Parts: sequence; C-alpha cells; structure tokens
Amino acid sequence: MILLTKLFLAHIIGDFFLQPKHWVKEKEKKKLKSPKLYFHVAIHFALLFLILWDLALWPIVLVIGGLHLIVDALKLIVQKKKTKRLWFFIDQVLHVLVIITAYYVYTNTTLDYNSIFTEQNSNSYYVFGVFNTTCFNHNENHFYQVEHFKANRK
Repeated sequence: MILLTKLFLAHIIGDFFLQPKHWVKEKEKKKLKSPKLYFHVAIHFALLFLILWDLALWPIVLVIGGLHLIVDALKLIVQKKKTKRLWFFIDQVLHVLVIITAYYVYTNTTLDYNSIFTEQNSNSYYVFGVFNTTCFNHNENHFYQVEHFKANRK
C-alpha cells in the first residue's frame, strides 16, 4: 500500500504543483506540438523515479509515465472550450485508474475488499483525500477566475 501512496503522491505533485498555468495554456493552444507537454511528462517520470527510489521499479514507471503522455495527449486533442471541465475530470479519473491498475498488475496483488478499509490504510486515504480536495478546489478556483474575468471583460 505504501507503493500505491507514493504513486499517487508523484501524480499529485506532477499534475498540480509542478505544472504552471501558463504551461497548461500553451499545451491547450499548441496541443501535441507544445514542448511543455513533453516536459510535463518528463517531470512525471523523474518524480516517479525520485519518490520510488528503486530502479527495479522501472517497469511501473515506464507504464505510468507512458500512459500519462497518452492520456494527456488524448485530452488535448479531444477537449473543446466548453468541455474543459469535463475533460479535466476524465483525465484525472484515467490517471487514477492507470495508477491503480499498474500497481495491482506489477505487485501481483489481489484486491481484498475487507482489507481496503483498515485503520492502517485510513491514513493513506486521508492524505490522498486532502491532496485531491486541495487540488480540485484549486482547479475550480481557476475555472471561476477565468469565467469571472470573461464576464467582467464584456
């Protein structure tokens, strides 16, 4: 379970704390031609290696990092101005599913529903919940500021 927590931590740091808003805007404008997209994915690879600190875990880093590029590229290609919020949510759900799937496949662990809600795991869920709430609130504030700015510009 510690490995899973580290994988989520790397994702949260890479997607929310080490990706400035101007990178997001450039990626949305230039799409797959934006160097910021590839730099963002390189940061995810580096974070995974740094946080995991175990070269034996390179397969899980390769899978998660590679699929991060594919998911982000798909979002950039498909999203429109009116669907940004929806695609942000879909993007995050896909990243979470990739992380969870890679964890269970790599560790060859079976999902035991009785062990999910133990006191030992509750701290990991709490930390993940606080980070996610903070990140989603940050993103909602960003959407509000953009919409508020557009409304006041008219």
